[in-house]
Order: sequence, then structure tokens, then C-alpha cells
Amino acid sequence: MSILKKEFLSAPWKGIKFDKKGIEDIVLNLAGFIPLGFVFTSTLSGFGGVFKKKAVYITLILCILVSLTIETAQAWMPSRSSSQLDLVCNIAGSVIGIFVAWWVLKKGKG
Repeated sequence: MSILKKEFLSAPWKGIKFDKKGIEDIVLNLAGFIPLGFVFTSTLSGFGGVFKKKAVYITLILCILVSLTIETAQAWMPSRSSSQLDLVCNIAGSVIGIFVAWWVLKKGKG
């Protein structure tokens, strides 16, 4: 899809390079969303009720929406690029953060 003649969420394999910069980009996208997944899950679990029961699902949806918003905004910025690979890495980082929070919360109860 193209916005203003610019790629929007380009294919993950398009332009990927396994050089230092490409690997750094992947690691940064993963690492950048680990804290978000952790904080959202921990915060929602503290609210109790339906938020506590569905914290993982709500967090995942929120993280996907945040990542999609960032990637959409980047499509409008001339110096940035919007990529499905970034979206997938952000979501994977969120899932890692969710699992770490879930593990910490379970360990704290025991």
C-alpha cells in the first residue's frame, strides 16, 4: 500500500539486510516493546476484575495498536520507513514483556 507515493508496511523481506544496521534495527524493535508489554500487563493486573483476568489480551491489543500507530506515522515522515518487519518485531517484543510480567506476577504469589 502506498501513501503519498511512499511504501506503507512494506513486506518484511523487502530491503532486509543481515548486516550490522539491519540486525541492530531488529534488536531495537524487539527491545523497545519489551518494557511496554511488561508495564501494561503489570498495571492492568493490578486493577483487578476483568482487567486482571484479561490483562494479557488487553496488553497485546494495546501494543499492536501502539506499534501500528507508529508505523503509520512513519509512512508520512520522509526520513522514515514503515515496515511489516518492524511491526512483527514490536509485537514479538511485547509478547516477551507480557511473558516476563506474567512470570514475575506468578512468582510473587508463590
